[in-house]
Amino acid sequence: LEIFLPPINGLTIYMVGDVATIPDPDAPLVVRLHDESYDAELFGSHASTGRLWLVYGIEECVRAAQAGGCGLIVYARQEGNALGEVAKFLVHNARAKSQQGSDVRQREEETERVTGA
Repeated sequence: LEIFLPPINGLTIYMVGDVATIPDPDAPLVVRLHDESYDAELFGSHASTGRLWLVYGIEECVRAAQAGGCGLIVYARQEGNALGEVAKFLVHNARAKSQQGSDVRQREEETERVTGA
């Protein structure tokens, strides 16, 4: 039995288009720096906007490539808020069950309540 586990932390760079155009100041260049959002990107969670931003970055990279330039996605294999997966799922679950909606203040309060951070 072989199991592939992607590296934890570290970077992966995805290149779309002709990378030889990167030094050309007249060629379009799009760069998206993206922290992994495991719950949104793998499970489609709506509690995080990570997947939406990644898709947007990919679309913009493709546009740059189609216009004769290049697009780069610098994908950091780390959660942006460094909570860890279990704590992040607990926070998202608590927010989903909340009757108060979901705004920035509430997200911060739920994070502090669940994780102490």
